Amino acid sequence: MRRIYRKFEDRGVHVGFGIRLLRLARCRQSREESTEQEALIPNWSGHGTVQAGDLVMPMGNLSDWAEIEGRDGELYDRVVAAGVEYSGHIDPILMRDILLEVDLIYGTEMERAEAEREIALTNNDAENSYLEVLAMFGRKVGVEIDQRGFKELTRAVLVQLAEQNPTELHRLVKVIAGYVARQSGMRRAELQKRLTKICDFATPICSLVTNDPSREVGFLSRQQRLMERLHDSVSAYQKDPKTEVQNAALLLCENMADFMVYANSRASGIKDCILNPENYTVDDRYPRFLEIITEQRKRIAYALDGWSHHARAWFAVHPHDRVGKIDLIRAMAREMPSPPSEVEHVIGPYHRNMTLLDLRSGVVKELHSWADDVLDTELLERVKLGRRRAAEGANDKIKEATRIKA
Repeated sequence: MRRIYRKFEDRGVHVGFGIRLLRLARCRQSREESTEQEALIPNWSGHGTVQAGDLVMPMGNLSDWAEIEGRDGELYDRVVAAGVEYSGHIDPILMRDILLEVDLIYGTEMERAEAEREIALTNNDAENSYLEVLAMFGRKVGVEIDQRGFKELTRAVLVQLAEQNPTELHRLVKVIAGYVARQSGMRRAELQKRLTKICDFATPICSLVTNDPSREVGFLSRQQRLMERLHDSVSAYQKDPKTEVQNAALLLCENMADFMVYANSRASGIKDCILNPENYTVDDRYPRFLEIITEQRKRIAYALDGWSHHARAWFAVHPHDRVGKIDLIRAMAREMPSPPSEVEHVIGPYHRNMTLLDLRSGVVKELHSWADDVLDTELLERVKLGRRRAAEGANDKIKEATRIKA
């Protein structure tokens, strides 16, 4: 998916279908009818070496274009229903909730187990998020009052304290909240109530906001950890003997780095807001502050969207299966999400050399208009005809080989 969209909403959200034809399908709010949804199929020609833009169609028509059954059928129905309920709106956080619900009931044994594990982790995130943010506040307070014990506070220390001495943890909370309350002139009970709500809003991105290297708290934090592992693993192939593989691995790592820099910058901005007492002690600023957390959390979700799919495929291949890994690198380089323009505005202009992959991806601009999303019917029919001829040719070869053996 190499087209450079203006913003994340333009390129949509990865759905998560299992069938091959739709495994990269994305969904977005329609540009023409804002209350409806559109489906995007990246690299929809299925060609192995060039990209053919993104096929766009009404989401409701996707079932006419491909056979969607079983678990995928249920996922499709719920996405369409969500589009009706939310007037076409869809974002990665909402899509994740739909996907977990579907996998929990209709998924394979492995998909159900993964959904159960993720739900269990999410249920623990709320408590861990509170402790993570509390530790972050404690470190800030420790610097201001010059308390070494506070300066070294971490979630692990607070978890241990909660298990061994809950009374001491309660006292610590009172000290930190009391200090911030005195600085702001706000009642401690009201301050704790607001801080708890802030923690709830920040839960999905908690480890990113608090710079916790474990990336354990918050499902978006865990998604970035998976992306970091993918980046580190793919980067080794930048030294592959084949130039094509080097270029593909380099392009992958650069794109992943761009998305992660963007996500970290959004998280850093949220952290600065949280550590500024005026954002939750001044009544006029508090509601807007919650809106900022919600919006920036969504931007982070968009930045990480789709990469979990690539990471899981990558780690499913044996570490020593070089051929399998290289095939995946080539596929990911063709199919990965490209950073929209809004990422460039945050991390700065791109300074990259034109690789063979970049040159190759431009070939399809002669075939498919990227200026708008109008379906090129003529091109679609040519692609279908090419597929039929390829299938017929393969069948003829099989028949010929069978005849010779006989």
